[in-house]
Amino acid sequence: MHIVLAGDSIFDNGVYVPDGPALIDVLRGALGNSGKATLLAVDGSVTLMVPGQLRDIPKDADRLFISCGGNDALACRFVIDAPASGAPADRRDEPSDAIPLETLPLAAPGAAFLRNVLGFGRARDALRSRLEAVAADPDVLARVAALQVEFRSLYRGVLDAAARTGLPTCVCTIYDKIPGLSPRHRAALAAFNDVILSEASAWGLQVIDLRNVCTEPGDYAESSPIEPSLAGSRKIVERILRAARDPALPGGPCRVYA
Repeated sequence: MHIVLAGDSIFDNGVYVPDGPALIDVLRGALGNSGKATLLAVDGSVTLMVPGQLRDIPKDADRLFISCGGNDALACRFVIDAPASGAPADRRDEPSDAIPLETLPLAAPGAAFLRNVLGFGRARDALRSRLEAVAADPDVLARVAALQVEFRSLYRGVLDAAARTGLPTCVCTIYDKIPGLSPRHRAALAAFNDVILSEASAWGLQVIDLRNVCTEPGDYAESSPIEPSLAGSRKIVERILRAARDPALPGGPCRVYA
């Protein structure tokens, strides 16, 4: 069995676990001589970038796993945090790791976002302009709804690209038990996860629900609490193997692993 991992640092977490094996190494160790794994995921990737990763699918691949959306949600924090008046947020009292409006969605702590990727300039700038317009809406729920529309369009592009590979595909939700995550940001994440689950269901895909996998503080890396630790990697790999060993029928039914 040849498993391919695409997406973001959920799978490409090597830099965040310097004292232990990365998730891809945990997976390869678990597969042993019975299979192999290829890592196409790149730390810092946003949903817009994933279809490009899928162009490099090995010809002998058997299963495709995709994790994306978390960086999109992180990059959209300023939309949620803008005051209800729609005026720019006063950032004088922001914590040192807060993401400045003028750099989003181009950058965030520990991740090389779209600004580091050639060929995405126009799409990146158009997306940022739309997000800045959304942030000006005085209705916070309307902002969340607009973010959901933007993300759904991008996510459908990923699933369309995945379908063109012809591989049985499993996607991941965005985990929400991150240490220090505020209730308002957790609530906003639900809008992104709703897109992932509803689209995966419509396409009949398998889903690893990371919200119910990485549930303990120790599941997150000490160097960056939005990345999986070795313990978190082991939990995720366990679900990857369960999904990979289950028969995947074209068009469904959707199965959730937690």
